Order: sequence, then structure tokens, then C-alpha cells
Amino acid sequence: MKKLANYTLFTESLLVFLSVFGALSINITDKNKDACGTHAVCKCYTKQTLKYVNCAKRNLSALPGRIMSDVNIIILASNNIDDLKADSFIRQRALLLLDISNNWLEELPKDLLFHTARLMNLDLSSNKLRSLHKDFFSFLSNLRILDISNNQLKQLPIDLLFNTTRLMNLDLSANQLRSFDKGLFSFLSNLKILDLLNNKLKSLDKDFFLFLSNLKTLAMDYNGLYMKSLSFIRNLTNLKELCISYNGMFIQSTRLLSSLTKLQMLILSKNKIQKIEEGSFKNLTNVERIHLEGNELVALPTTLFGQSSELQELYLSGNKILTVPENSLNTLQFLHSLQLDGNNLEELSNSLFLKLENLNVLLLTANRIRKVPKDLLISQGKLENIDLSYNAIAEIPENMLPAVRYLKNICLFYNNIQHLADGAFADIGVEKIYLFGNNLSVFADAPFDNKHIQEIHLYGNEITYLSGTALAGLDKTTKVFIDCEQMKEVLRTNLNM
Repeated sequence: MKKLANYTLFTESLLVFLSVFGALSINITDKNKDACGTHAVCKCYTKQTLKYVNCAKRNLSALPGRIMSDVNIIILASNNIDDLKADSFIRQRALLLLDISNNWLEELPKDLLFHTARLMNLDLSSNKLRSLHKDFFSFLSNLRILDISNNQLKQLPIDLLFNTTRLMNLDLSANQLRSFDKGLFSFLSNLKILDLLNNKLKSLDKDFFLFLSNLKTLAMDYNGLYMKSLSFIRNLTNLKELCISYNGMFIQSTRLLSSLTKLQMLILSKNKIQKIEEGSFKNLTNVERIHLEGNELVALPTTLFGQSSELQELYLSGNKILTVPENSLNTLQFLHSLQLDGNNLEELSNSLFLKLENLNVLLLTANRIRKVPKDLLISQGKLENIDLSYNAIAEIPENMLPAVRYLKNICLFYNNIQHLADGAFADIGVEKIYLFGNNLSVFADAPFDNKHIQEIHLYGNEITYLSGTALAGLDKTTKVFIDCEQMKEVLRTNLNM
């Protein structure tokens, strides 16, 4: 139910009695009771000189009566409050934080916060707000954090935020906003974080963020920004995080990204980007994560990054990439996760990953790779997981991972592997090898001469012969998963089982 009926005096007395004796702990929901005191509805306390009134999760349908006037923090989150009067906080002139999130408020009186000029943090998220009066925040010149996310707002007045010039964090996510007047943010030169995620925005004017030169985080994922230009970022030179995934953007030029020299995280996944232009990332020397998965990239530029880069994670999964230029990754010495799965790669050059000495995770799943060069992973001593499954690989070269010290998983399942060279997995600290669903039939050599191996998955092959030395180099605790019915006769003959 949206609102809870007030308990009768008898019910209240019974619940208090049970609570005292530990049978259950329920607070009385009655707006005539004091927020603090003998029969307190809320928890009231002082912490680091700040006075708290915490009424969260009390099944309140209205404000508790007589909240002390010198309170600094009021928390009314997760109740059933659906109405507030203009004088609800008329006495709370020392209020610094007000949390009314997760209630049932559909509208708010414009003078609700008239007497709370010291307020610094306001949370109105997860209500049913459909609109806000243009003067609602006009008294809050000290506001630093404002959360109006997860409501039903469709439009905001242009001068709604004109007096909140000290605002640093603004969350408007999960509403139904379709557009903004470009003057809405013109007073917010101190804004650091802006969250517009999960709205219904279709486009942005090039001057939309013109006055937000100090912005550090911009999130606009899950909108409908069918745009061809990134011109709206041209003044955001202090950005550290830019997230515009799941939009369907047809970006024709990516060169403006090179102006974001302080960027640390770039998320452009699930759009319709077809090309990354030469030099787009050359000045992003501080970037640590780049997500470009789920786009329509066919190729990567020869010079993808500049001379030095802090990049640690590069996600290029689910594109249409045919080839990766031989030297395009050479400056990524700190990269530890590279995901190229779900592309159209057919060949990998010997030196493609040569400079990636700190690589931990390499995903090449679901491409069209036919051959693994012998020296492809010659310098990857820190590699922990490599996935080459769902390709067309026919053979694994001898000593494929010479530098690896500790590998958790090698995934090679569902390829066309017919033969494993002698010592293919020798001298590496690998735990699990997945080779199921290939075309392996004869094991005349000893590819698994390695006591570090814990599991080998060979089922789904057509194995007809196992030599006496094929599995001899394994530790006695190693588990070998194989099609037992198919191998019954072969194992009895060759291994005296």
C-alpha cells in the first residue's frame, strides 16, 4: 500500500509492549509524536558536533511532530510520505543535510526550503516528482550536492538552478527528460559531477556545457543521443570521466577527444562508431580505462596512442575489427586487460603484444583466427587468463607461453585443433586448460609435461589414441576430463586401466 493507516491506541500499546520485551522492534508511526524524546519515532543523536534526526524506514506517512530547531541532519528516506507542507521545515534554520529519498512525493511547495538557507546536501531521489517550480531552489545558495534522480521529471525550468552557484554534484539520472535549455547550467561554474544517465535526451547543443569548465565527471549513458558530433565536449577540458554508452551515436569525428588531456576514463560502448581517427587518443596520457565495445569499428589507426600512456584496460569487444596494426599497442606498457573478442580478426602479427609486459587478461574469443604465432606471447610474464576459444585455430605451437609464470586459465575450446606439439604446455605455471570441442584424435607426444596443471578438459574430441607418455608428465592430482565411454577401450589398451 502507498500509505499506511495509523495504528489504533490499542495496537500502538501492544507493539510498544512487545518491543520492550524484545519480541519485535517497530517504531510508532504517528505525526503527533515527537521525533525525539520518551516516545521517539526517530533515532536522535549527536556525532562530531552535528545533531541528527534519523527517521529512515519508519513507515511514516507524514513528518513526525516537533523536530528540534537546531538539528543539522534530517533523514526521512524510505517511508510513505506523499505530502509536505510549505512550513514543514520552517524552524530548521541550522539544517545542512536533508534526505527525503524513496518516498511518494509527486509535488513540492515552492517555499518548502525557504528557511533552510544553510542546506548543503539535498536528496529528493526515488520519488514521483513530475515537475519543480522555478523558484524551488532559489533560497539554497549554499547547496553543494543535489540528487533528483529516479523521478518522473520531463522538463526543467531554465532558471531552476540560477542561485545554486556553489553546486558541485548534480544527479538528474533516471528521469524522463527529453531536452534542456542550454542556459540551465549557465550558473554552475563550480559543478564537478553531472549525471544525466537514463533519460530520453536526443541531442545536445554544442554550447550546452559551455559554462561547466570545471566539470570532472559527465555521465549520459542510456539516452537516445543519435548524434554525429562530439562538439558538446569542446569546453570540458577538466573532464576525468566521460560516459556516453548505450546511445547509438554516429560520431563522424573523434578528434575532439584529444583535447581531454586530464581524462582517466572514457566509455563510448554500445554506440555506432565506425572509425577512430588518427591521433584521437594521442594526448590522453592519463587515461586508465577505454570502453569501445559494441560499436561498428572495422579498423584501428596505426598510431592509436601517444608516446606514453597510463592505460590499464582497453575494451574493443563486439566490433567488426579485421586487423590490429602491428605497432598500435606499443606504448601501452601498463595495460593489464585487453579485450578483442567478438571481432573479425584472422591474423595476429608476431610482435603485436610484444610491449604489453604487464598484461593479465587477453580475450580473443569469437574471431576468425587460424594460427597462433609462436612468439605472440613471448613477453607476457604476468598473463593470468587467455581466451582463444571459438576461433578456427588448427594447431598450437610448441612452448607457446615461454615467459608466463602463473597462468590460471587457457581457453582454446571450440576451435579446429587437430594436433598439440610436444611440450606445448610445458614449463608454464598453468592451472586449467580447456580444449573441449576440438578435433583432437591422436596423442603420440607429451604436450602436457607439466606438474603445475590442475585440470585438463578434453571432452568433445574424437580421441582414438593416447600414447603411454601423453599424460605421464602430469601430477597425480591432476584432473583430466574426457569422454569416458568413447575412450574406454583406448584407455584400457594404452594406459592399462
